[in-house]
Amino acid sequence: MEELKITKAEDINGGEIVKLPPFPNGKEFIARLKNPSLFVLCKNGAIPNELLQEAQDIYEGKDMQAGRIKEYSEVLIAVAKATLIEPKFEDIEEFLSTTQLISIYNYAQGGVRALIPFSKIEELLKGSDTLGKNKKTSK
Repeated sequence: MEELKITKAEDINGGEIVKLPPFPNGKEFIARLKNPSLFVLCKNGAIPNELLQEAQDIYEGKDMQAGRIKEYSEVLIAVAKATLIEPKFEDIEEFLSTTQLISIYNYAQGGVRALIPFSKIEELLKGSDTLGKNKKTSK
């Protein structure tokens, strides 16, 4: 019979290395991420009370309300700060695209499985040129 061992915090907090959408210049974005709890972030004030409705809307997959993009972006940024282990959010904040922030949020809520659609889109794009035209073969 296998002996059970108590889980240690360092075994959980090590994070996971994942590939995220590339930066606008085409540079790959590989990061170490962890899965913070949205509820814990709200409880601890990382997502302030005035943003709780937006956090709930994003969590539930609701359409964004017109005129509330600033509030939604603040939720995405708060989650990215709590999710990125390496590189640190503060070191790359000015380079992050909306797509990357949304991908980090999706990872935080669903792990690597939440990034699968991005991976499939990336695979499809590899077969086309940068303009989206079909490649011509010369014979």
